[in-house]
Amino acid sequence: MSRLRIAVLGAPQTGKTRLAQELGSTLNADTGYAVLDNPAFPPADTAGDGPWNLVLLTGLDLPGMGPHQRQADQALRQKLTLSNLPYTTVYGRDAQRSANALQAIRFHLREPITAARTPSRWRWPCEKCSDPECEHRLFNDLLQPK
Repeated sequence: MSRLRIAVLGAPQTGKTRLAQELGSTLNADTGYAVLDNPAFPPADTAGDGPWNLVLLTGLDLPGMGPHQRQADQALRQKLTLSNLPYTTVYGRDAQRSANALQAIRFHLREPITAARTPSRWRWPCEKCSDPECEHRLFNDLLQPK
């Protein structure tokens, strides 16, 4: 397996450096992953086959995001699109953001996504109740391979 290179990009103050550090410590050197914090874009003629296998873009969901971050985020998304570089936007705060990034990496690698599930108080798959835990469990059960 070739080395997986993950670029973590984002507007200023969106937590990209922290996310890159957390991913770097979670995905140790033995796995063959390289996590790059805000790397320079590749030249336009090589972008389609760029140096990154996966681009994670930090979302604008942290407190204090203003017009400067929105403009930088929009410019970055446009540059990724024009460079024909697919990306996954990662949201969440603290540990949830890291967990969401790891989920995106597992999806990219086509690995099954397993999450710790707390049992719901409902034990039957009803289609008309309004309990969010039940709906979430029903949806996840539909996604599981049989």
